Amino acid sequence: MVQLEGKLTAVLISGRDLKGDDAYAVVKLGKKKVIKTNKDDSHNPDWNYTREVHIKGDYDEITIAVYEDDDFSSDDFLGSVVLPAARLEAGAINGTFPLLTQQQEPAGEIRAMFSYEAGKVSFFDTLKDKLHDSDSD
Repeated sequence: MVQLEGKLTAVLISGRDLKGDDAYAVVKLGKKKVIKTNKDDSHNPDWNYTREVHIKGDYDEITIAVYEDDDFSSDDFLGSVVLPAARLEAGAINGTFPLLTQQQEPAGEIRAMFSYEAGKVSFFDTLKDKLHDSDSD
């Protein structure tokens, strides 16, 4: 577990060979959802989605989960990858990461980058992030 306070920049670039279309990605830091992309109607989505969020707390992992949007029932989980949050302190995380289903079977891959800049997080930073989230839902 690592204590982080500052700005997290996430770039969710693309997914490849996903097992569903209308795919979107969700990034969680620990148990907190911090980023959600727009859906892309493809098995090979190009999100090119960049988001900056202010974070403050103790975190053990970054989870990138990919779902298929479903208009008539709950969205379908396609796969995920878990990265140690401690990697953020060592510098940028940049790569193509294999996604695995809940049964640990291959589910395509996701290309993403994360960077972290330490600094104080004010109440207003947090409020601005919440307002952005309500605009994008």
